[in-house]
Amino acid sequence: MKFPILLVALMATLLSFGQEQVSGYYIKNSGERINGFFKEGDFYNSESLYFKSAENDEYILLSPQMIKEYGIGDQFKFKKFDVKIDASQSRSARTYSTNRDPDWQDKMVFLNYIVEGDASLYSYKVDGETKYFYSLASQDIAPTQLVYKKYTNNGAVLENNAYRQDLFVKLQCNDENIVGGGLNYNESSLKGAVTRYNECKKSQQTTYNHKGSIGITSVFTVYIGANYSTFKLDSGHDTDSSSEITPGAGVEYALIFPSKKWGVFARVEYEKFKSEIQDIEELTFQTRIKTYKIDANYFSLSFGPRYYISPKLFADAGFGFNYGSGEIIRQHNSKAPNTDIQYGGKDTYDLGMHLYFSAGFGYVINEKFSVMANYAFDRNTISKEIGTDLKNNKFSLNARYTF
Repeated sequence: MKFPILLVALMATLLSFGQEQVSGYYIKNSGERINGFFKEGDFYNSESLYFKSAENDEYILLSPQMIKEYGIGDQFKFKKFDVKIDASQSRSARTYSTNRDPDWQDKMVFLNYIVEGDASLYSYKVDGETKYFYSLASQDIAPTQLVYKKYTNNGAVLENNAYRQDLFVKLQCNDENIVGGGLNYNESSLKGAVTRYNECKKSQQTTYNHKGSIGITSVFTVYIGANYSTFKLDSGHDTDSSSEITPGAGVEYALIFPSKKWGVFARVEYEKFKSEIQDIEELTFQTRIKTYKIDANYFSLSFGPRYYISPKLFADAGFGFNYGSGEIIRQHNSKAPNTDIQYGGKDTYDLGMHLYFSAGFGYVINEKFSVMANYAFDRNTISKEIGTDLKNNKFSLNARYTF
């Protein structure tokens, strides 16, 4: 089979693009600042930072114990602090405490700057839940967690909104109402309050946009399109092939890794296919003619790796299982030379499930719409050996919508 060679070549080509790098810095505990390049990845995770000082150097894994700060332009700044963190969880009713007070724990962590100024706002995740911190340079207030938690009391779900009172008291400026009663415990609302305070105090501030680092993202896509399918027979005789344009549709689920360069996909698709071909074998005393008629509904499940060459262009290669619902009818006739006398019979074969390989390229038009071209190699057709190879190759062009 030629496809494994093609697959290796495709993956080698994709790997040649390499991973992107971003300019940044880190500061050692001694205070020495090192400028260079981070490998694009999950910058929120201080234990997975790969860095090199020059473009031609090899990446090294930074040790969180050896650094006290790192940053990427106006995108990110993380700094190490000793803080008290509320370990309480408010993600679901299963995690609610029966205690109104925070469950304080002392930790050394890298806080993520959201706004930096006289008043600064930070975030940090505890078991998947985001906790927010603030500091006030003019009042010598070190990074302090803003408390919000849900708890239960006699079956009722209550809220501790201490963060509102803390900011109402601390963010005072010229009798201006910096913190309103509708302040929510999320980045947008808290950032707005801190930004308004700094503007009122005429404090220079920096807002970090947090672009370029994501966790694993899941994407669900539906698509419809047209398939150019070829039905062919490998028998060594005088055979023809049949090509049909047929409709197809499918759904796809993909995971995009934090680097935004690699991902994996799984897709299920449907195709209706109907065709007919002949196999003619010329012998000394007779001519054998075999006619194959197929009427099938194909269902395919495929999965594999995907590489994002750029934010707009991606390629993937995978393997899958093709299941055919329907049958193939083989009509075989024999004809003597220079006569019209024919005799023969008919066999019916069920379609089966077979492994196949595929490769494709896609182009992202915008956040919701994309197009993709895909080729499925040598999909076998019938469920058992009949002395010949019946194969169905497919080239498809699809319009895709992502939710």
